[in-house]
Order: sequence, then structure tokens, then C-alpha cells
Amino acid sequence: MAQDELHIGRLIKEVFDASGMSISTFADKLNKERTDVYSIFKRRTMDFELLQRVSEVLNHNFLDDVLSNWEVFSSYHSPQIHIVIDLNRMDNDQWQRILALIGEIKKVASGM
Repeated sequence: MAQDELHIGRLIKEVFDASGMSISTFADKLNKERTDVYSIFKRRTMDFELLQRVSEVLNHNFLDDVLSNWEVFSSYHSPQIHIVIDLNRMDNDQWQRILALIGEIKKVASGM
């Protein structure tokens, strides 16, 4: 993947391809249909919950990829971010990830 671009769907596809997992298995583990998986590979953005599930299934921290490429990611997306969080399902590690994301967002916003 080019350094000047972060396309989360393409990154997920690259990690998926390297995993050796079948589309059917991946879809089953995500509780999705095969067509939904192909749709995931095309997405430039993704909600946090799905990103977390994909990360768990592929054993890859995609949130770290987004955070480490935040300037590139935010350059082609609206600076508005909407996050819906189910508080009943959050554990400490998830809270830490969200707090890190908020910190990165604040850094980018203050540099604007």
C-alpha cells in the first residue's frame, strides 16, 4: 500500500490475503455474508465496532494503522467524526484505544 494513502478496506484485504483464511470462514467469524466481506474490502472508512471485530478475527490491530496514519486518513475525510459506543461492551483495553484515538484527533485538530 502506498505511503500517501490509507484505504482501510484495502489494508484489511491485504492482511486477509496473507492470513490464508477463506472468504467463507472470514464471513462466518464476522457473522456476515460473503457479499458483506467483499463490501468491507471496498470501504475507505469503517465504524469502530466492525473494525474491532475484523481486527480480532484477523489478529491485526487496524486501529493502530489508522492512528499511525491519521494525518493521511484525515486529509481525505471530513474532519467530523461520529463514534457510537456501546458502553456495556467496553473493556479497559477498548477504552484505552478510544482515548488514544481522541488524543490523536485533538493533536490533528490543534494543528489545523
